Amino acid sequence: MTAPTLTKAAPPGELPAAAAITPHTSMRRNVLHALVLAKRNLVKTTRTPEQLIDVTIQPIIFLLLFVYVFGGAIGGCSRHEYLQFLLPGLLGQGIAMGSIALGQNMNADIEKGVFDRFRSLPIARTVPLVGAVVADFMRYLILCVMFLGFGSAIGFRIETNALALLGAVALAIGFALCFCWLSLWVGLKARTPGSVQGIMFLLIFPLSFGSSSSAAIDSAAKRSASSVSPAN
Repeated sequence: MTAPTLTKAAPPGELPAAAAITPHTSMRRNVLHALVLAKRNLVKTTRTPEQLIDVTIQPIIFLLLFVYVFGGAIGGCSRHEYLQFLLPGLLGQGIAMGSIALGQNMNADIEKGVFDRFRSLPIARTVPLVGAVVADFMRYLILCVMFLGFGSAIGFRIETNALALLGAVALAIGFALCFCWLSLWVGLKARTPGSVQGIMFLLIFPLSFGSSSSAAIDSAAKRSASSVSPAN
């Protein structure tokens, strides 16, 4: 016969040693919870594909407008040279504008009470936010593919190699995953989804069109100087 083994009862308010949660287990659990909520957001996107308009159709519209409509007035060079200069800047602008949807969706979840349900679940408070950002990774990947794919169709060419291209895409998506937290913060603070869009546009438009993303600084300075020159 084997003698029964006795385990010492845990003090009140403490977990038994076998049930204790280590930091490694807690981190793994938070990652799994974030992936589950990211899957929920992806399923929601597939059921409403019109949410992908800003990362599928909008890049095409921007490229066509800037290259074929505004290119002659802004670029000051050939169409191919302007496209080579323009596309990386438009990619950054498209990433900033594509992040607006994240804040709007988060604000809509708060307005509908979905976020309160998340708070009632036994998950970390940051998990719903991280899950939303992870789900947006696919949107930014689609955005990069659309810009590079349609840009190549109208004449854009990669002048380095495939490894440098992958590095540029990884850098762009990394910037997107950082910038989207600003939209997420606005979505948590704003009162309505519409106000999220207005606030984000006020932040993005000066940064986009006040920068050198669509026109080189030296060419813009030359045109400004020539327009006020007494010789003209």
